[in-house]
Order: sequence, then structure tokens, then C-alpha cells
Amino acid sequence: MNKHNYIDKHGSKIEEGMKIRHDDGDIELVEGDFEGIGINATNPNFNGNEIPKIYPLSEFNLKEWEIVVACPDCEGDGQVKDWADDMYGNTTSFWHMCECCEGEGVVPQKDYDWIKKIYPIPNRVLREKYDKES
Repeated sequence: MNKHNYIDKHGSKIEEGMKIRHDDGDIELVEGDFEGIGINATNPNFNGNEIPKIYPLSEFNLKEWEIVVACPDCEGDGQVKDWADDMYGNTTSFWHMCECCEGEGVVPQKDYDWIKKIYPIPNRVLREKYDKES
């Protein structure tokens, strides 16, 4: 049970299940246990029955963290697929880095609505439409 309200550097409330990004670029999933919410600190290389450990968010300077969500254009892939006609008139596909999130796959939650206005139709929708037509 979360006994505290944790706020990111933009003033948004951090809750269990969200992803947060540190100023150094690290992205972590916020998880919860009986003590509250935090970042998973379990050693991923341990092969035994290690009990998951959560570093509580109270241990971090949250002014260095921001909530992030999947990019609305690439949906978290970091790359988008486009199509172009070559000089022979054949349609070919190619991948390129997502311009919306600069290939990171995530955008700050505070910018999400603004970005959705710029990219109103996610590339996934365009990809599905193209796949159905071809």
C-alpha cells in the first residue's frame, strides 16, 4: 500500500505501473510491494529464489525523474516503418528512427497530449492500413 504521494520533476503524481526516466536516460518501471512503491532492485543475474527487493522512491531525488509513456507515433518501438516508391515504381519499405521521440520509444507524460496533436495518426495505424491494402 502506497502511504506517500510521490511527484516527478514536472509535478505529476507517480503511481505503480508507470515508467519513469532519470535525467541520465535510465528508464525504470515503478513497482509496488507491501511497503509502498519503488524501483525493482532484484539482481537479474541471480538464479535462485531471491525475494524481489524494491528500492522505495523516497530514496531518490525525484526532481531528477519524470514520468514517461510510450511514444504515440512509434508506440514504444523507437523506429517507424515507411514506404516509398523506387525508380522502377516498386513500393519498398524502410525503417527509420522515430522523430517524435528521437528513437527512445518514450516521451514525457507532460508532452503526450501535445505530441498526439502533432502525430494524430499513429504509424501503427498506417502500417496496418498499408498491410491490408498490399
